[in-house]
Amino acid sequence: PKHSSKKLSSFCSKETAIALANSALYTSLVLTPSLSSRISCVGIGCTSVLVSNTPHKGQHRCYVALVASNGSCKLYSCTFSKNHIIQRNTTEETQTTTKRPRTRVEEEELVSSIILYALLKHLREQMVTTYITQVNTMLPLIDDVLA
Repeated sequence: PKHSSKKLSSFCSKETAIALANSALYTSLVLTPSLSSRISCVGIGCTSVLVSNTPHKGQHRCYVALVASNGSCKLYSCTFSKNHIIQRNTTEETQTTTKRPRTRVEEEELVSSIILYALLKHLREQMVTTYITQVNTMLPLIDDVLA
């Protein structure tokens, strides 16, 4: 199903990642039968330009968006340098640095790490919120017992 009639300016952009996350959230909400469970639903969207056989204009980059059922949206972006350091040898007399382009697999691993980071950060925030809510619910009960 279409969730937005707005045309996207680029396949690899913040807007595209957010649109994908909103679509994923919509699907998650539809597939979650329990209304009380829907509060935990999230959608994650990712779009990227990575190493390939076809040359690219511009930097290799990715955008990851996480949209929660409460309407919050977190956006993560990363631009990859063309070369990265794979080995640095230092002696008293010389310092040698070896650089080479990342492989497709290495860039995919970085993007996967960003996606996991976004999800884990969201889960941690949810756990803290749930814990605070539980403590706030229990405090009046404890006060009543102690009174």
